[in-house]
Amino acid sequence: MVPIGRPLPNSALHVLDAHGEPVPPGVPGELWIGGEGVALGYAGDPEQTEERFVTRALDRGVGARPERLYRTGDIARWDAHGRVHLLGRTDGQVKLRG
Repeated sequence: MVPIGRPLPNSALHVLDAHGEPVPPGVPGELWIGGEGVALGYAGDPEQTEERFVTRALDRGVGARPERLYRTGDIARWDAHGRVHLLGRTDGQVKLRG
């Protein structure tokens, strides 16, 4: 388990279950990133873009606005202090230097 901290300004981290719903602190889920810095997609790779980048509203309230989100493929969980901890991957990808 590797602590990765809190989101940067103008960005958001979401830990979601297999149905794309937020999970409570302590429960593992997939890490999704939202905010101003999320790319439009992968250059020249529309299939990967469609798989990893989505636009949707996470808030179900009236007037909820959709946001651009990136599915990282990382398994993470929130702790009781609002920090995210990286637990592993949803696939076999190995990350080197970040």
